[in-house]
Amino acid sequence: MSFAHADPREVRDELHAAWRSFFTALGQSVPIIVVIEDIHWADPVLLDLLDELAEHVEGSVVFLCPARPDLTAKRPELGRRATEHVVDRAWIRCRATRPIGWYGCC
Repeated sequence: MSFAHADPREVRDELHAAWRSFFTALGQSVPIIVVIEDIHWADPVLLDLLDELAEHVEGSVVFLCPARPDLTAKRPELGRRATEHVVDRAWIRCRATRPIGWYGCC
């Protein structure tokens, strides 16, 4: 698929869908923890993506995103919708199934 003449919103939607599919596929094969450090430096677009992933990715996936306290002052709603799902769905399932896998990209 070429994005050369695509609407920016369409590109964003396709990228979000690709990341959701990627983490869902990983989380359905093995429980994972995704660590994204220093998200207080992230721009609003990345924060939107992380919030969407935390809410919509299926499977045993936990997103751990350490940040400075000032991030919650700027974006108090970040991660709130997904918090219950992370604790109830992913973490308990991680502990109840098999050892957590490690996937590193760097």
